[in-house]
Amino acid sequence: MFSRKFEVSAFNLTNEEAKKDDNLSIRKKREMYTVEIRKNHREEEIVKRRFNRADDKETNLIWTIEDANEDVRKLRSFVDDCIYRRYTVDELQNCFENVCSGDLYKEHYGVIGLRKILAESEATPIQEVLDSGILGRLLEFLKNDGSPQLQLEATWVIANLATGNSYQTKQLVEKECIPILLRLLYSRYEKIIEQVAWALANIAGDNTYFRDEIITSGGLEVLCQLIHKTESEKLIPDLVWALSSLIRGKERPQYPYIKSAVPALAAVIMKDNLVRDNLPMVKNILWSMVNLTIGGDEVLTFFVQTQIIPRIIECLKSEDKAVLIPALKIIGNLLSGSAVHTNVEYSRPH
Repeated sequence: MFSRKFEVSAFNLTNEEAKKDDNLSIRKKREMYTVEIRKNHREEEIVKRRFNRADDKETNLIWTIEDANEDVRKLRSFVDDCIYRRYTVDELQNCFENVCSGDLYKEHYGVIGLRKILAESEATPIQEVLDSGILGRLLEFLKNDGSPQLQLEATWVIANLATGNSYQTKQLVEKECIPILLRLLYSRYEKIIEQVAWALANIAGDNTYFRDEIITSGGLEVLCQLIHKTESEKLIPDLVWALSSLIRGKERPQYPYIKSAVPALAAVIMKDNLVRDNLPMVKNILWSMVNLTIGGDEVLTFFVQTQIIPRIIECLKSEDKAVLIPALKIIGNLLSGSAVHTNVEYSRPH
């Protein structure tokens, strides 16, 4: 009799363990599926960004009226010519030499050339640029607040270099580019912050080590602060893209480090004027929230307190699967929490 009871008990235990294994397997597959979708989305965004030839008129906005003395006007005229000029890969060595020339005009010519070659070449010569030994010089330009146009162009080059493979991105990180980029998030020029955001997003998206270095260095907090205080609707999508890059990943950052991202993203998605015509940004926010809602009850409670649930439910009406899928996952994560969160969900008017 005792033996039989033991056998039944052992059988039940096996069933329970089997259920746990099944649940873990389903959850693992779900997480892998989510990571794969996000990876594909990131690669699409990077390719689109690198090959997007921004209107050249839009790139030359660093100098202001108060800066317009005679020397600045001459330099600006020269930079205009460089920006409208078409560069080819054959001129790469010439660009290297100009970057290291020590002459302000030649430096602008070389850096603008690098930026355009990296952005417009199908076979992007990232490794050639890194092997040339000019990376240190480019980072010096990033530190030079006295030459904002040069600072902008050099930051843009770094952002393009950061679209390379892991080995190439590692070369950037080893040169201490992360703290230099983070300092530029405080720049008074929106164009520079935009390129910094993309550079950080590209670096963080490469692997969790680089991502965590940016987070622990204060990058995520600064991005959240910028999202809250900026009045530029054009800049916010870039800040959101960078912030989402710090949240995603198969090994998610510890929640205390990324907690401030919840109200920052909630503040954006709750504004109709920001999300109405920017579907890519909405997707980034939703996928970020998928990751943010995977956690314990403390995580879910904080998320519910942002009063963002009705907006997520609105997304369930979307016919776009790229919006519908993450919205469903967010609601699923919330409903998988404690009874308190489930009751909160069901008690809301849908």
